[in-house]
Amino acid sequence: MKLIKEKWFTVAFTLILSFVFLLFASKCSPLYVINDWVDPNAFFTVGKGMMNGLVPYLDLFEQKGPLLFFLHGLAYLVSPTSFFGVYLLEGIFFAFFLYYAYQTFRLYLSENVSLLLLPLLAALILSNGAFRMGDSAEEFCLPFLMYSLYLFLAYFKGVRPLRDKDFIVVGILAGCVLWIKYTMIGFWFAWMMCFFFEYLIRKDYLKAFSNCFSLLLGMGIATLPWLLYFTYHNAMPEFIEVYFLINMNSYSHDINLLEKLWLPFKLFYQNLCKYPLVFWLLLLGIPYFTCSRILSKEKRGRLFFLLLLLFLILTVYIGGFGYKYYFFIFVPFLLFGLVAIFHYLKWSPRNRKVPFVLLFICLFSFLYLYKTSPNVPDMKLQREDYAQYYFLKYIEEDSTLLNYGFIDGGFYLTSNIIPNVRYFEKLNLKRDKFPENMDEQERYVKEGCVDFIVFRSKVTTDPNHLNVPYLYENYEYVDSFIERSKDNPGKYLLFRKQEKEK
Repeated sequence: MKLIKEKWFTVAFTLILSFVFLLFASKCSPLYVINDWVDPNAFFTVGKGMMNGLVPYLDLFEQKGPLLFFLHGLAYLVSPTSFFGVYLLEGIFFAFFLYYAYQTFRLYLSENVSLLLLPLLAALILSNGAFRMGDSAEEFCLPFLMYSLYLFLAYFKGVRPLRDKDFIVVGILAGCVLWIKYTMIGFWFAWMMCFFFEYLIRKDYLKAFSNCFSLLLGMGIATLPWLLYFTYHNAMPEFIEVYFLINMNSYSHDINLLEKLWLPFKLFYQNLCKYPLVFWLLLLGIPYFTCSRILSKEKRGRLFFLLLLLFLILTVYIGGFGYKYYFFIFVPFLLFGLVAIFHYLKWSPRNRKVPFVLLFICLFSFLYLYKTSPNVPDMKLQREDYAQYYFLKYIEEDSTLLNYGFIDGGFYLTSNIIPNVRYFEKLNLKRDKFPENMDEQERYVKEGCVDFIVFRSKVTTDPNHLNVPYLYENYEYVDSFIERSKDNPGKYLLFRKQEKEK
């Protein structure tokens, strides 16, 4: 009975902690007018398209995974012109992460200390600069990584043996990550490899191969719906081309193999140095777990743990780019620094004092998050401070729109417009490697395919001198707006299609 009460209390606590902290940390929450980060808006636009019969990659050109778009499609059904639905998903996913972070703490620390560390961990993670404005692909993969990591650590701690169904479940989670953003799959590749060698060392050869089969079966279960979906819509070639081939060929640097293998670790280190507190917690926690017997009595368990991190680094940064938000998938490893500190201190409050200490730590963690989150200052902004709402007075109902020359800025969201063109945005693709993106956007302007066009430019740009072929022949300048929510503001320009004389 005590175990059941502990479980349900932990579930309730993680849910409350998740939704309250995200309410202030994520710009998807109702406390913010809009999440104006371009990536979430792109996900939302494609998800909205899915819910209205359009097919990712075939009808809407975007490069993240179909599961991420589907999740945003569900969010669209909850709130078509806001990120409230995304906020609800964020809360559920982060609560799942926190629950298994707690279970991981419990492998090494007392029940009381494990509970007290959750708000600290949540505040450290959500105030990290890699969190950006909320709603990254990495954020939705956190619970999958945390659960898989928990099973790994529980096994090598000798607390929990792994069964066939565990490998199937981890395979399903790995499959979900594959169809959200496949560059994070290195963790699960290493996970499977470690257990393959673990059972080979134990001379249980049948188990070594059957576990791999079970994990791959789980990945197949997660993959089957997308194979059926894209086959049904005759979009399999576009799916493979955009999600895999273009992603692999258009972003990678032209460097030799040795440089390609070294570059991910260089980028990881550069990103790590941007966050001093994270740096020191990882510097403390990772060596502590790999050099002491706390993780595993066997040296190979500690070596395998290190391989999980190394392979994750390798696949995340293998493309040669180090965007800030890429680092967010590594934040679960912060808990090892906290474990190392409290394992060394051997401190645990008495049961009678736990509620008071927990309340104090929750308040302290919340204040830390509130003071350090880069998003909190934007809570004071109103609708009139955003071009996405300012331009609505010009955009008629049932109009069509083109987000020209930059990633989705949120204008499809606020106007509730479903794109009528495939290249509804301009991705971070170099034109010499993939010219079709901008070639098609220029064609849309030339042929007058949309009613309105939004540009983003420098503040000093003259709207009457844009270097866009056929723009002034087909469109007229309407208005401009200088954004106020950015440290480096730009200017949005709105153009409307000219009415042709009969």
